[in-house]
Amino acid sequence: FGGGAVAAPAAAVVQQVGSQAVPYQTTRQPDGNGTQGTQIYIQSIVGMPQYKTKSMEELRMEDYMAGNRGNQGGAITNTPATGAFGASPTTAPATT
Repeated sequence: FGGGAVAAPAAAVVQQVGSQAVPYQTTRQPDGNGTQGTQIYIQSIVGMPQYKTKSMEELRMEDYMAGNRGNQGGAITNTPATGAFGASPTTAPATT
C-alpha cells in the first residue's frame, strides 16, 4: 500500500554435514552429580559433542542429501547346505 519494495526474510543458513563430519567415537561423561567418579559411556552418535544439537533423524537426512546412504549390502548368494558342525549333509534313503 504505497510503500516501497519489501525485502523477503532471509533464509536460515543450515550447514548440512551429516555424520561424516567427525568420525564416531564413544562419548564418556560423569554419571549423576559426578562426586563418586563414575563414568558412563554413551554409545550413540548423537551423544558426541559435535552432534548433540541434532537428532538421529536429522543426521540421517543430511547423510541422504549428501548421497551417503550407508552400506547397501551385497548380493545374496546361494551357499550350499552343510550338516551339523560343517559335516557333509546326510540324505535320507529313498523309500519305495
